[in-house]
Amino acid sequence: MEALKQRIAESVDGLGDELDALSTRIHAHPELAFEERRACGWIGEFLAKHGFQVETGVGGVETAFRASLDTGPGPTLAILCEYDALPGIGHACGHNVIAAAGAGAGAALMAVRDRLPGGRIQVIGTPAEERGGGKGVLVDAGVFEGVDGAMMIHGFDRTLLHQDLLGVVRVTFEWAGRAAHAWQESILLRFDENLKAEADKNDFDLAFGRQAQQGEMFAHNLFPIQIHGAPHARLILASRSSAAKNSDYVCRCSFKAFLPSGISL
Repeated sequence: MEALKQRIAESVDGLGDELDALSTRIHAHPELAFEERRACGWIGEFLAKHGFQVETGVGGVETAFRASLDTGPGPTLAILCEYDALPGIGHACGHNVIAAAGAGAGAALMAVRDRLPGGRIQVIGTPAEERGGGKGVLVDAGVFEGVDGAMMIHGFDRTLLHQDLLGVVRVTFEWAGRAAHAWQESILLRFDENLKAEADKNDFDLAFGRQAQQGEMFAHNLFPIQIHGAPHARLILASRSSAAKNSDYVCRCSFKAFLPSGISL
């Protein structure tokens, strides 16, 4: 086993220049969720060059792919690639590196396929991680049927073997009333107070706020307390822990905050 690990490590080293070029190329051409046509194509070309059979458009998603290596009967391991960018700031989350790492892992295993035990390696391109739930779309479409385990790597400033993840339920509220600054600010403050009270009572771990107005999207971890402008606005929230249950608490907070002010919700 140690000898096999050494061969895989040597394969990764040998791919270094190609992987660096692939990562740099994707970084230089950021594409948003479900629009990652160039990135999807470049990763697929790299994997095909290294011997994979590459399927494009899997799960009915244009920018998803699956590259397969079959060494006989055995378990199926999926290695995931992400490659969508963030609006306005490109690949600040490093999905170009995630894409190159996943593709490189697959290519390194292909290089030692004669020494691998029976099973299947699938490098799966999963678009729309930042928004759009691309992996969920592929799961619903059956792309992960038969997969025994899935793995990927995400850049960070340290190595972590375990990470608590965020289960998200998005709740959209639309309200209407007279356009003004003060009433909106006070309502959101009241909303925040009610939300904190519900959190204390119901083990509500965390709430994120996002406000969209006239096409603008604010970062998911910002909760605006001042809104200037139109009489129609939209607030999008996500909750952690028992996400589905806690979304009910979020709705309860909204009614406590908005309805006493005579605002339609």
